[in-house]
Parts: sequence; C-alpha cells; structure tokens
Amino acid sequence: MLSQFVYGTQYYRAPTPLPEEWEKDISKFDSLGINYFQIRAQWRWNEPREGVYCFDDIDRLFEIAGKCDKKVIFKFMLECAPQYIFRKYNGVRRDFNGQPLREGTNGSMYVGGWWPCFENPKVRDHATRFVEKCVIRYKDFPQLVLWNTWNEPRSRPAEDCACEYSIRIFRKWLESKYENIEKFNSFFGVREDSFSTISAPGMPHGYWDFFLFRKWRGTSVLAERIKWVYDTIRKHDTSRPIMAHVGYSSCIQDTARDTSDDFSISKSTDFYGTSFPVESSLKTQKDEVLCGLIVDFIRHIDKNFFVHELYPDWGNWTMPVSVEDLRFKVWTILSRAAKGIVYWQYRAERLGNENNLAGLVNMDGRFNNRSIEAGKIGKIINQNKELFHKLNVPRSDVGILYDFDSALISQIEDTGRDLWDFSIKKNAINAFNQAHRGMYELFFNLSVPVDYMDTRDLEKILDYRIIYAPYLTMIKPETAKKLEKFVFNGGLLLADEGFGLRQQNTWLHTNYQNAEWKNLIPAFWIDRVKNNGEDKILLPTGKVSVTPMRTVFKSESGIVLAKYMNGQPAIYQFTYGKGNIILFGSSIGYSFQKFAERPWIEWIGQYIEKRIIRKNPCDNIEKGIYSRTLKADNKEVIIIFNRSKMKQQVNYAFGKNSYEITGEVNFNGKYGKVTIDSGKVACIVLE
Repeated sequence: MLSQFVYGTQYYRAPTPLPEEWEKDISKFDSLGINYFQIRAQWRWNEPREGVYCFDDIDRLFEIAGKCDKKVIFKFMLECAPQYIFRKYNGVRRDFNGQPLREGTNGSMYVGGWWPCFENPKVRDHATRFVEKCVIRYKDFPQLVLWNTWNEPRSRPAEDCACEYSIRIFRKWLESKYENIEKFNSFFGVREDSFSTISAPGMPHGYWDFFLFRKWRGTSVLAERIKWVYDTIRKHDTSRPIMAHVGYSSCIQDTARDTSDDFSISKSTDFYGTSFPVESSLKTQKDEVLCGLIVDFIRHIDKNFFVHELYPDWGNWTMPVSVEDLRFKVWTILSRAAKGIVYWQYRAERLGNENNLAGLVNMDGRFNNRSIEAGKIGKIINQNKELFHKLNVPRSDVGILYDFDSALISQIEDTGRDLWDFSIKKNAINAFNQAHRGMYELFFNLSVPVDYMDTRDLEKILDYRIIYAPYLTMIKPETAKKLEKFVFNGGLLLADEGFGLRQQNTWLHTNYQNAEWKNLIPAFWIDRVKNNGEDKILLPTGKVSVTPMRTVFKSESGIVLAKYMNGQPAIYQFTYGKGNIILFGSSIGYSFQKFAERPWIEWIGQYIEKRIIRKNPCDNIEKGIYSRTLKADNKEVIIIFNRSKMKQQVNYAFGKNSYEITGEVNFNGKYGKVTIDSGKVACIVLE
C-alpha cells in the first residue's frame, strides 16, 4: 500500500490536454492540494503501428512531474487497440450469432480501437508486449508511485464475446467445474453431446446457459484478465503497488449486460477501487444515500479502496454541480475511510460525446468555485495526511449480504422480451439490487451504519447482530450453514421472500422443506404473484406496500407477525437456537426503495432498539444532519454533514481535548457544541 493518502486527478488521456498546456496546468496543482496525477497510456496511441512505440508525450509528462515535485499514477488503456490488431490478427469480438462487435470510438476511448477480444492469443501477446514496454521504460522513474492495470474492467454487452477463442475457454471452464458431460447434463437437466460442442446461448429463456456464460465472463474472465496484466507488471517491477478499479460496482450493475464481479477481480490485484457513478446533483435523499452505499460496498471488497474517478462536475451542457454537493460527495468518501481520491478529470473534456464533461477546472484551465472547494479539502488532507491515511471504519452491528449469483439470476429473469433478444424487459423488476439499496436506505433513516458482506466470505458473520438477505434466491449449502450458525448463536436474520427460491442449476425449488436451509425456514410457499403495492401488509405501526411479489407461506411452527389485508400471513418469525429469522412475504428493502413508507422504519426500529445496535453519533435525519464515526489509532473522528437549508447546532460530548479541522464551523468541544452552516461539513477529532 501507499504510505500516505492519495489526493489526485486524472490528467492526460491523449489527445487532451494539449502539450502546450501541460506545464502550466501541473504547476497549479499545489494550489488545489493535488500531489498525484494520472497518465493514461493508450495502446493505440502509443503503438500506432505494430512494433512502433511512441512515448514522447509520456516522457515529457514524467519530466514535468519531476520538475513540479508531483507523483504519477500510470494507468493502462488496453481496450483501445491498434488497428493492426483487428486487421492482421482478427482481434474483433463476436456476438452470439458470430457477427462482429465492431471496434470503434467512444468518449473514454476517443482514439478508437474499442475494444478487442483479449481471449485471442495474438491480441494477448501483443498487449503483453505493450505493457512490458511501458513498465520497463518507466519503472525506474522516482515520480511513479502506482500502477493501475485497467480502466473499469467490465463485460458488456450481454453477448460479450462468442468468438472461437472465447468459446474454447468457456468450454474448458465448464469442464473444470463439472468434470464430465454426464454430470453436467444431470445437474442442468439437458442433453449436451460434449463440452466441445457447447455453444454460446441462443436466447435467454432457458436461464441456465445464459447464467453460466455471464457468470464466466463477469467472474473468471475478468479476474484472469487483471491477473495477467498484474503479473506482467510484477515481472519487471517488484515493489510498487498495483490496483484496478471498477466503473459501476457490482452493487448497482445490470449484471446480465454490464458486469464485473468485484469480489473475484479484487483478488487479482494489490488493492481495489471504484468510480463514483452517482447523480451529478443530489436532489433527493436517495441520491445522498447512494453516495454512501457505493463506498460502503466497495469498502467490504477492500478496506484500502480508492475512489478513482470522482466527477467534480458533469458539464455536458447540463446544470453544474453545486459546491455543496461536491463537498458532500468528497466528505462522504472520506467518512468511509477511503485511502485515496482521484478526480476525473482535471480539465473539462473538449472532444467526443464527453465534451464539456467532468472537469475539476474549466476547459480553458481556469479555476471555478468547485476547483476552489477541492483546493480547500486538499489543504485539509495535506495538513492531516497521517490521520486520513490511518482512518478505518469500526465494524457495524448490521450486515447486508451481497450474492453475485442471486444478483445475476435476478437480472436474467428481467431479460428477453422476444426470442433471440437479450435486452431488458419493459416491466423489469431488478429485485436483488433494488432490495439491498432500499434496505440500506431504511437503515440510513434509522441512523444505523451498515457493512456489506459477500456470501463467499462470511468468516466474520458471528460478529454481527442483524443480517439482511435481499432476494437471496440462490443459496449455496456452505452459505446456508453459516447463516444457520449465525442465527443459532443469537443473530437476527431478515429474509426477503424468494429466499432460496432457486437451486444452483437455476431451477425452482418445489418447496423449502427439502432444502439445505429447512432449519432456518420451516415453511413452504403456496402462492406467489407479482404485486406493485396494490396489496398492503398490516404492521402494528401502519400499512406498508407489498412489492414486487406477494407470497403466502405455510408453516406449522412460525409465529405470524403481520398479515395481508385479506388476513393471510405476510410476515413470519421463526426461532432457531438463540436467534430468530423473520421471513417477509414480499421484500422489505424493495418496498422501502419504491415507497419509503414510515411504518417500515418504525417497525424495524423496534428490533434495532431491542438489540442495542450502534448508531451514528450525531444524526438527526429529519433535520438533514448526518454523521459517521471513524477510528485512527487512539483517536476517534466524527464527520457531521448539514444537508439542511439552514444553520444547525449539534450537541455531543466531544470532550475538552477534541478539535475541528475544517475551520469552517463554530466548534466548542468543552461545551459539546458545533454550529454548522447549511451545506457545510464538520470533521472533529477526539483524543
């Protein structure tokens, strides 16, 4: 890992900024508190013809970095391949019908060649050679501090990629998992002749084939791809850290059509990060909540995470980002103990469909009010480098489960309006992602911090008091055993309808009584239909809407906690060992995401109070006051946001040795008071 917090910006992605602008721009970084900048080496740009390498631009930028005492992050842009890759080595990707996914230009790959098939061995060989040329050339430069293997690794579209090389590797992957074709056929209930004749999915309606193909692309392919670049770098540079960062993290992806399994990919690199795809203007609480959700999710992937593309503006001829919203985004990232923030990008872009987009400064290099705000924050970070580098988030008492298989099958259920159609349906539900997002927001309204947990890594599950399972439809036996142990030892499991609905071969279970989790849920469903809030659940705290499904369970041992309007049971409670399971006949998270009804908050709040769940220290959600607690050695840090439209006073026992580091609030630690203007943030250190 790096020895200090990284506060930087993406700077160069050929052809912009122009060479005559470089030194003037970089010399201004000090006034913004920026000590790091990123260079994107584009394969097509720096190897315009086979074996001909042109690094004059990068050489000069390293020279300027040394002159201005700035550190360089080097990112490879391999997806923009040279023309010879497609014309000489047939590097084009192909869809499920064998038709080319033609290379071309998009905003982030303006120079073209976007993107080839890296399962083609000739493409891989030449890309390896390019990476090696870069590493050997720049590894001895003292300005270089970090390698970034890939710009937002992801598999898209749904039909990525069915060329001969990809299908060959896909078949080997299947064989490695299922050993022989007889076991494969028995497991999925199909009649394939051999692994060597399995082809790409023809349509999404069988589920199993599309599920396997997209899982392979989103997990194995991407993880191996990053590991290949990692190993190529490490072969020549054994000391510097190497990272990768996702674009749309798993928690918000359309898993069937644009995916990257963060959990798998992160194992292929030293540390991991994310871009920050939130609304440019935070108009609603949902917008604000998503800012925290993304970084809390990526934090469970890697505690040393970076936010590697924070958009200080969106531009593109839309309304500019307000200073207050930029401030909120940056401090939200800091409040989850990120180890670095890299703005995308320094100058607003002037070309392609990203024109007038996302600059920290204006297109002509002039500062604006967002530049000034970023500079203020940079100064605070630089004055407290050790503190921000050491910050960590205390473990929460509440966890939300993330399961890649359940997220993927949820999206596949939403796929295929017609035959041979892999687009999303008009009436798509997106059950898994909407459910976990809604529950995160519900806990936010209860001032309860949340940890995400991947179902493939539940070793610390016993440290939690409450676990939420959002549409966990595909439960592996080992996951069921760990959840069973969690409940048996006194935990509370909140389970949406659909819990364990599908077997690992994507089939539906006929009922729960023969499943691996029958100890957790001694019930079976007798009726399941879509519902969009037409029916209600009658909680003691009020009515709440049923969505996206209305399921009726039958159980001989469960206690009915709430009923539908017609009197049928809607929520069951089961006891197992010292703990409890609450099974919802719909989805509490999905319902709250869509309708945000107050009775859900009050009802779940009773369980929070009963189990003495740790809360954020200074929250007053209704008044727009949000807070987070962090730790650094023997220090505690409390970050407080005032998102209201008026000045607010917050009272808390900060202690006489506490101090505030932004300098933009009225703080009195002795008397436990801090006064925060509208849109401002307080960062208080308690010793």
